[in-house]
Amino acid sequence: MRFVVIRCPMPGKRPRKPSQNASRKNFKAASPATLARKASQLVTLPQDSADSLAWWVEQYFKFEVTTAESSQAVQRRDLGLFVEYLREESGGDSVKAWTPRLSRAFQERLRKEIEVKRDGRALRRFSDRTINRVMAHLKTFSKWIHKLRPFPLGAPCAKIRYWGSTGQKTRLRQGG
Repeated sequence: MRFVVIRCPMPGKRPRKPSQNASRKNFKAASPATLARKASQLVTLPQDSADSLAWWVEQYFKFEVTTAESSQAVQRRDLGLFVEYLREESGGDSVKAWTPRLSRAFQERLRKEIEVKRDGRALRRFSDRTINRVMAHLKTFSKWIHKLRPFPLGAPCAKIRYWGSTGQKTRLRQGG
C-alpha cells in the first residue's frame, strides 16, 4: 500500500486532493465544438410529445449525457427497462404516471425477477449491484426531468434506497 503525504503550503489552508491522472481506455472526450453546441441548445418542451417518457429519454441523451458511448449504451438499456415497465403497468409511457410508488415497485420487480437457466435452475435475473446501478441511472434521470418539469408528487426516485446499504440487506434476510 502506498501513502501520499500532502503538505499544506500555508498554515490554515486545506490541502488540495490529488487529481486522477489516468483516463479510461474506452473514454472518448467530447470535442469543444460538441460541448459548445450542447451548452447553446435549450430543451424546448413541445405540447404534443413532452408527456412521453421515451421522448424525455431521447432529450436526456441529446442534451445532458456526456459519458462514453459504452456507458451511454448501459444507461439506455437501464432506462429502457423502466420505460418498458411503465408501459406494462400504466398502458402508456406518460410522465404523469411516474410516481414514487411506481419507482419502488420497479425496484422490487427487478429484485424478484427470476430467470430459469438451461439446466433448470431458477436464479434471480439481476444482482443487487445491477439493481443499484439501474436505480442510480433512473434517479439521475428523474432529477433531470424534475428540474425542467416538476412532477406533481415530487421527484419519483428521491427516496429510493439502494440494496445492501445501511443494513437493508440484513433486514431483508430477517423477513422485515
